Parts: sequence; structure tokens; C-alpha cells
Amino acid sequence: MKSGKFNIADTKDYRLSLSLGVNGISYLITHGSQVLNIGSVALGEKADFSSLLKKDKVLSRDFKEVRVMMECHPSTIVPDRLFRAEDKVTYLSTTASVSPKSKTHSDFLPFNKSHNVYACPKDLMAVSKTAFPYGKFMHYSTALMLGWHYHHQTNGPTGIYIHIRNEQMDISLFNKGEMTIFNSFEYQTSGDFLYHVLLLYNRFSLDPKETPVFLSGEINIQGELYQRVYRYVNHISFTPIIKIWQFDDKFPAFGKHRFFDLFALASCEL
Repeated sequence: MKSGKFNIADTKDYRLSLSLGVNGISYLITHGSQVLNIGSVALGEKADFSSLLKKDKVLSRDFKEVRVMMECHPSTIVPDRLFRAEDKVTYLSTTASVSPKSKTHSDFLPFNKSHNVYACPKDLMAVSKTAFPYGKFMHYSTALMLGWHYHHQTNGPTGIYIHIRNEQMDISLFNKGEMTIFNSFEYQTSGDFLYHVLLLYNRFSLDPKETPVFLSGEINIQGELYQRVYRYVNHISFTPIIKIWQFDDKFPAFGKHRFFDLFALASCEL
């Protein structure tokens, strides 16, 4: 999806925000607050990130600024008062196994003074940093949490946020300016999805008739996931992107919530 103002010859003036995941790459190109291009590149069975980044006519260009979020697991949140950089592997190992082929990293979450600790395959990070040596990197969930917190500040006092992609859901509860919990789950059916939503309501004694759910990612109103939750939750809507972003008249209409993570990444104060 392109704006009429996008010119591939001017990428050195643009910002590239992209997400690297097991299934490929999605990206957002902006110039100031102007949205110029949104796209994705699927990763074929025999393809690799290195060749994909080199051959793609857009991603292979030079940009003024590059932001990259890594879709990798596992991850965990550690309060700043307990955080020690040399113990990142230990933090992750208490809840999940860390592959020897992965390296641990961390992002600071200023709104709740904590660190998002995560493991990323060494080869994926190496390819990414070779392609974007001046890029700014973070975990995808860091961008989500920062975006959710920004939205919650003007839509409190309590809200459940869910982002969906590749049969995985990231779910968080924000209450009175604070993030109470963040979790990631895989699901196979709409029943699995609904289970995790209602479990959060039950765990924190929330009323589905009062506490809203904000959805983003791979979901639409006609889909089974949305309809299943709608039967139990009175207030359900798509999480809007931050209002600073501008689209010209030639930009195709689309569900902006689908790319909430990319817009959150592009909006982050790094």
C-alpha cells in the first residue's frame, strides 16, 4: 500500500520501521508524520532473510533511520530494581529454555521501570545488523507495550489489550496507568483464544460487562475470534494507532489496527 507521495529515490529522507519474524518481514515507511508505504514480504521455504533483504527493491535501499523489532521467544519482564545485565540468561531460564543458538538482549520500559528480557537467534540478529548496521533494535513486545501504554493514558482506567498474529496472542492488562500483566500464548481454536481472555477477567476479578478489550493484528469483525469474544465482552474495539500519523487521499483504505505494532514501533521515543 503506497501513498502518492512515495518516491523510492528519496528513501534516504525516510524512516523505515520493520518487523522480522519467522514468516517474513512487514514494514512501514514514513517521512515525518506522513505515512508513505506499508508492505510485507513473505519468507519462502528455501529463502532466507539475508537474500530477502538484499534483493527486495525497497528494503535494500538506504534510509535516514531504521527501526527493527524482532519477533522471537522467549521473553520475560524484570523490575529495574532487580535487573542485572549479566543475569539475563538466568531470568529467562526460570520460565523457559534458552537455546544455545540464541543470545539474550533487553529493552528498558520507562513507563513501569522494568526491563523486557528476550532471547533471539544469533544468526537472525547477525543478518539484521549486517543489513541495518545503524538500526535501532527492540523486541516486538516492547513496541506493543509502549503503544498500549500510550493508548491507555487517554482511555483508562482499565483495559485489556490483545495483539494477534500467526496463531499467537499477546495479552496485557492496564489499570490506572500501570501494566498489571503481560503474557503470550499460542492458540489453535477460537475456544483456546477465548479461554485466555476470560481467564484474565477471572484472575483479576474484572467484569466483562465493564472492562473493555482492545484488539489489534490479524483479526477482523467478521472473523471467528472477534465474534467469539463479542458474545462475552460488552465493550470490544480495535486499538487505534496514534493520531499523529497522516495519510494522503491516494492512500488505500485499510484496517490500521492490523499494523498497530509497526505504528507503535515508529512512534517510540528511542
